[in-house]
Amino acid sequence: MTSKAKSADAAMEAMAASSGAGIVRKGTLPMGEALREFLAERDAPCPRCGYNLRGLAGVECPECGLALSVERLKEEEEHREWRERRMPRDPITTAGLIGSILSLGWPLALLVLGVLLRDATVVDARRLGLLALIAVVQVGLVVVYLGRSMGGLAGMKDWPRRRKVWLAVLAWCWGPGAIVGMIVWQAVF
Repeated sequence: MTSKAKSADAAMEAMAASSGAGIVRKGTLPMGEALREFLAERDAPCPRCGYNLRGLAGVECPECGLALSVERLKEEEEHREWRERRMPRDPITTAGLIGSILSLGWPLALLVLGVLLRDATVVDARRLGLLALIAVVQVGLVVVYLGRSMGGLAGMKDWPRRRKVWLAVLAWCWGPGAIVGMIVWQAVF
């Protein structure tokens, strides 16, 4: 290493020491003890590859070689806890919910507009019945989804094992159910 590179490294370390940030580089242990203590008490995945770092003795991931810092691992843990408290654990369900919420609004709005604009003076019992049936099916899917995701409706003993499948099916049926209702509505009337 040249003297210019050594002085640049020394300047970076001095700047990091004055700011309190600390630099973790390959082969050095400026925060090694704190990192070992942090990883001794909990499971923490590597931010790059997901390798479980519990009980790690060094300062880099043995799987991918990423240099680790306690601050980054704590940030990752806080973000993971926040996400787990607020989001469904299943990415398929999350995608299904997004799709179903987006697709639920416009078919029902078109149904209501179709009722209002098509025959504003005539109120047909068949139309209102079909519209009520579509609304009941949609609300039923919402109730089943919310009941199952909150741990209610204990009729299914194997719910944890089938959670992913059931929530994905309910979420994906929610929006397309309104579209099918709209198609039936247009075909009947």
